[in-house]
Amino acid sequence: MLTEARHHAAASGMLKTSATIAAPLARALLWQGRDTEAEGLVNLARAGAPPDSRPAQARWRALLAAVHTARGQAGDAIALAAYADRLLHPTDLLPLRADVLIELASALAARGDTAQATRAAEHALTLYTEREHRRRPTRPQHLGRAQRRNVNLVRST
Repeated sequence: MLTEARHHAAASGMLKTSATIAAPLARALLWQGRDTEAEGLVNLARAGAPPDSRPAQARWRALLAAVHTARGQAGDAIALAAYADRLLHPTDLLPLRADVLIELASALAARGDTAQATRAAEHALTLYTEREHRRRPTRPQHLGRAQRRNVNLVRST
C-alpha cells in the first residue's frame, strides 16, 4: 500500500510526499535485508528532503547510515548518523533523535566499539523515556470529571 502511494505521489509530481513515503519503505526493505533496494528509496528521500528541514535531512542520513551498517561500512555509517544527531540536537524531536542514536549505536557496534555503542543506545533510551515522561499529564487531566473528583477525595483523606 505504501509503495502504491509513493508511486501515485511521484506520478502526480509530489516529490516531497513521495520522499516522505519512501523513508518507511526503505526501513522495511532494510529489515528484509534488501539494502540495494533500500538505498534507492533513501536516495529518493534525500532528493525530496527540503534543505532547511532538520527532520527530513536527519531521517535520510540515518537511513543511509543503516544501509552502510548493513553493508559493513561502519565508518561511513557512523559519520552519517553522528551528523544526523548533530542536526537534531537543538530540536525537541526526541523520538527521531533517539532513532538516529540507535542507528549510531548499531554502526558503532558493527565497528566493534561496544562502549560507545552502549552509551549511544542508553542515550536513545533516555530520550525515548523523556518523551514518554513529557506526554504523561502531571495532574489527573486525562481523567473524566467524576474520576478527578474521586482522585481528589483520595488525596484529601
